[in-house]
Amino acid sequence: MINSVSRSSNLLAILMDNNEVRNAVAELVQTWEDIQEEDSRGNQLARMLDPEGNNPSFSRKSGSRWCLLSEPEYQPFQSLLADLISRKYHDDQTTRQPGAYFLDQISIQGVRYAMDTSLLRDSHIIFMSGTSGHQEPGQIRSIFQHTHTRQAAEVVNVYLAVAPYSPYLGTSDPYRRYSLGGFLCEKDMLEVLLIEASQVISHFAPTPLMDKDREIIHVRPLNKVCL
Repeated sequence: MINSVSRSSNLLAILMDNNEVRNAVAELVQTWEDIQEEDSRGNQLARMLDPEGNNPSFSRKSGSRWCLLSEPEYQPFQSLLADLISRKYHDDQTTRQPGAYFLDQISIQGVRYAMDTSLLRDSHIIFMSGTSGHQEPGQIRSIFQHTHTRQAAEVVNVYLAVAPYSPYLGTSDPYRRYSLGGFLCEKDMLEVLLIEASQVISHFAPTPLMDKDREIIHVRPLNKVCL
């Protein structure tokens, strides 16, 4: 205890007498708080959000905002949503609400996922593609909860607008030979697509690499964190 008190006293004296150190520590604390807010490994279970509204930490007043999909900013989501619902049901017997609740972050199976503008490292995801049937990496651009009516029943879903990473263009991916090695992809992204929350598999850890004269991304799935 004496050693701990001595170290604290020495640190306090340095912080009081040295403006440069004090400013550096302030930046360090802010960075640490930002990292603590991230949840790519599913450690923030006590603070998770529930898109269904069953958890008191989620509320439409504090955790979401109602927006009309006809507004210019959200019109692309309206088109993507119409296409997704049409492919899902293969008919036109569905009535969609004109607006949606847009969220900065949600919890899926106890793990938090967020927009890239909200919590960057919580925005990298592995998802199951509805077209190819394969797992693909992408980054979350937007999250919203939308309700549509089908056969007199309301269906509430959470959707994520995701920008997929381009497939690796090299001749061979050396990481794919190992089951836990992850894989490579291009740094460039494809057009934004819409997926349901149930298609999200996990976060992934992106690592920038150089492949000759271009930058690529190594994708390491963090798929051992879901409950």
